[in-house]
Amino acid sequence: MTVTFQPLGARVVVQLDPEAPVSTIIHVVTPYSETARSGRVTACGQEVTRVTTGDRVWLSTLAGTELGVGDGQTLVLPETSILAILEAE
Repeated sequence: MTVTFQPLGARVVVQLDPEAPVSTIIHVVTPYSETARSGRVTACGQEVTRVTTGDRVWLSTLAGTELGVGDGQTLVLPETSILAILEAE
């Protein structure tokens, strides 16, 4: 059975990356580098204005509520818990 999520309000669903992205521009200071998270937006609520489905994002360290689906790497969180959109150059 396939389950899809449609978040409400200004919430987003994010599939977490298996590991933190490597960047020559962004350096996260230890100990936060061990807990910083990034992922891809998989669904957006109707009130979300700054990100869209498919965006890669950097998340606040303790943000989100884990969904008990699949590998446990899916979160629902408010749009305000997204710190940055990651863009490749």
